[in-house]
Amino acid sequence: MGPSARRDPRRSPFPRRCHRRQSVSPRRDRAIHEGDPQDRLGIMGWADALAALGIAYDSEEALALADRVATFLEDESLAASSALAERRGPFPAWKGSRWESAGHRPLRNATTTTIAPTGTISIIAGCASGIEPLYALAYRRNVLDGAELVEVNPAFQRIAAERGFASDELFSQIAEHGGVRGRAGVPEDIQRGSRRLTRST
Repeated sequence: MGPSARRDPRRSPFPRRCHRRQSVSPRRDRAIHEGDPQDRLGIMGWADALAALGIAYDSEEALALADRVATFLEDESLAASSALAERRGPFPAWKGSRWESAGHRPLRNATTTTIAPTGTISIIAGCASGIEPLYALAYRRNVLDGAELVEVNPAFQRIAAERGFASDELFSQIAEHGGVRGRAGVPEDIQRGSRRLTRST
């Protein structure tokens, strides 16, 4: 990962290996989807994991951890795909593929780190839906019949309960006005740290 990526916290913390995908024409792309099985590994809750570990999202430590996680995902997905190829054969377009050209052992999947969307399951799991910073520490969700629910980030809610400043009133205020900086009753270290977890606090 180059120096510019390390300096810019707005960039994805995960290396390109987690987003790698061949650039192909629409017709070829359709053929790949229809004829070549693809592994679709979703990634969610990255900001939540960093918060639980006490690591700032825009830190060198977070980037180093992201590199380790991405390497693990790529290595293990390739190993699993190779094992499947031994039993079921490689994907149909293996001949002439970039994998064969690179001398790689046969793979069952055309791609192994094509990131799948995790929006719905992340709501069920109660974590951020990808590798981005938290959308907000608290926000309002519109549900059926025009009703509103205050959604509070589980990690923040747990910390607030442990530190003794959690309250429905506070969560409602955060959802209404934004983050916790300058908000009475919230410890200073939490106010400072929150800006490193969310898009805007």
